[in-house]
Amino acid sequence: MVASGFWGRARGMLFRSAADLEGIVLCLAPCSAIHTMGMRVALDVAFLDCSGRVMKAQRSVKPGVLRFRQRGSCIVLERMDSPDTPWLAEGDCLNVDAIIRPGGTRQIA
Repeated sequence: MVASGFWGRARGMLFRSAADLEGIVLCLAPCSAIHTMGMRVALDVAFLDCSGRVMKAQRSVKPGVLRFRQRGSCIVLERMDSPDTPWLAEGDCLNVDAIIRPGGTRQIA
């Protein structure tokens, strides 16, 4: 799911239950900082640069936390904490052309 507009990014995963978040990866674009204020669950988070390279990845970010600007990032991926499932690591590369290029497919959360 992609949140590219102001309200989609502002809402993010807020007010969603764990059942609603199961299997969902939210892409916040453009985005370089996040918070987990008001969240009901911990999140796995990855900051990507505009080419799709993972600059920083964090597991189990607890509710009530600020993750300030990650210099050089323009996309953030979030999912409900899933300790038994692999997550991204620094240096991984993803194809993000459809997300950050004009005319790409976009869905507002």
